[in-house]
Amino acid sequence: MRIIDVSNKGRVVKVYIESEEDLWALKILLRPGDLVEGLTTRDVAGRLGGEKERRPMIVKLRVENVEFQPFTGKLRIFGVVVEGPEEYGVRGKHHSMTLHPGQTVKLERPEGWSERAIERMRSSGPKGKALIASVDYDEYALGILSMHGFKVLLEGSSSLPGKDDPRRDEAIEGYVDMIARAVVEATADGVNMVIITG
Repeated sequence: MRIIDVSNKGRVVKVYIESEEDLWALKILLRPGDLVEGLTTRDVAGRLGGEKERRPMIVKLRVENVEFQPFTGKLRIFGVVVEGPEEYGVRGKHHSMTLHPGQTVKLERPEGWSERAIERMRSSGPKGKALIASVDYDEYALGILSMHGFKVLLEGSSSLPGKDDPRRDEAIEGYVDMIARAVVEATADGVNMVIITG
């Protein structure tokens, strides 16, 4: 997470969210009563009383709850709008804001952010992911391990013919090839370590 500015005697920190790991750090740092200001969308009444329309707007939320959604690149912040466009009458309403990498937000803590919290913001960022593949003659499983959890990508059984079956060697070759393709595909998603066990 890149800190753009610290102002108001350390109470307001403007950050640029660079990765899913940054979202995890915010999940840990934010607590009820903090304020988060950023771009969001909200359903508002359409012109001349028509159907509701989803409109982008900048609001400031008083945080009530924070929900991290691993492996989706999203952090949902639930709270009450304390500042927002007057024309939509959103002030005082409950709202959920979704944060994602590539977004800039302001984080405000009334009593000020501690040096430890600011350092946590500075030091967050991509730490890498490990692909773990466990393969044997009967079953296989592939998963991604990251700072914030483990996600199973693929699992199943091999259904290989018996040891005396003449098609066994060909079936094993196809089985290994399928696993190898799955490992190569999975490493394209920011994986910097592969662990294969069997």
